[in-house]
Amino acid sequence: MDLSLYLYPNKHGTYLAEIINSKTGRRVYFRNTRLSSWDEALLKVADWLSDGIPERKRGLQDVPIVKAWAETISFIDFIEGFWKFDSDYVKERISHGYRLSRKTCYENLRRVRLYWKSFFKDRTLASITTADLTTFSLFLLESKKLSTEQKKGRRGTERKKLAPATIKKIMLPGTLALKWAFRQGLIGKDPRVGVLDFAVEGKKRGVLSPDEAAAIFAISWNEKRARIGNILAMTTGMRCGEVLALRKSDIDLQRLILYIRHSWSKMDGLKSLQAGKERRVPLLPEVGKELNELLTENPYKDSQDPFVFYSSLPNQPMNAHFLLDGLKDACKAIKIDPVARNIVYHSWRYFWGARMADIMALGEVARV
Repeated sequence: MDLSLYLYPNKHGTYLAEIINSKTGRRVYFRNTRLSSWDEALLKVADWLSDGIPERKRGLQDVPIVKAWAETISFIDFIEGFWKFDSDYVKERISHGYRLSRKTCYENLRRVRLYWKSFFKDRTLASITTADLTTFSLFLLESKKLSTEQKKGRRGTERKKLAPATIKKIMLPGTLALKWAFRQGLIGKDPRVGVLDFAVEGKKRGVLSPDEAAAIFAISWNEKRARIGNILAMTTGMRCGEVLALRKSDIDLQRLILYIRHSWSKMDGLKSLQAGKERRVPLLPEVGKELNELLTENPYKDSQDPFVFYSSLPNQPMNAHFLLDGLKDACKAIKIDPVARNIVYHSWRYFWGARMADIMALGEVARV
């Protein structure tokens, strides 16, 4: 283990010894040497390291100070390391059974580099205050949303101001890192405390009517897989990643049942579901027939458990954008503006939920 030693005097004139893991920044040991000579204190710590650090005596407490390590490490270096997929934080979350994907880490790291880095570029971890976070949040409130060109370092068209919901997403990677640093004892105070959050009014999700849905699937689609993938979401309420993750073994055409076991992410591949457990959904006969056609047409149909929504590669499904692009094109073909109506692929989940509610309501009426 790479260790760093810090000796500094307290108000009583004796030296405090703090031993830090240089790679993680975590405190290994902290104790008052009870010696007023720097040389003698250093020799005492050397004896501890040689003979084994003594057990803390009853009644001896750590002195609440800001860690010397936190006073030297760059704040941006810290939060960038925090969101790397092999960081202590990520390992801790996963080991305790929480889900944290590579995609989530990538997106938060990207927000750090796009917004936090230029604002806090010369600051250390220990120097960040509640006032700094408040100032940063107000700065974001007056900032413009970066275009794709601007993110690549080139000039681009000016965009509208950042929405409160977007600001909350930008704030998260830094504030969560500070919360963890405080919990680990790396900083003496949690600067998040006292920062006022933004009130967010959720944007209403666009949902097609049954007549509009019927019209969409009555026209010809350019991509057969996209059409079937949208029908599947409309009739089962499946999420995009769950549709893409479907493999041959997940379909029981005899019993007309789908087994939802995984989700697919480009960065993570096949991953466990949000709820952690597989579920079964009924499959309409006509949808089952179309899924079977896809399996028959699959160029990798003879491989072991191929993806239903295949791509040009045998070990991964088609890209998610095909599903959304196909839906948008179909909407435009019947004179629906998907952007103005906020119609996205996830809209099918709301459509399905509404239809299930209608069916349950009819059941209640029938019983009356």
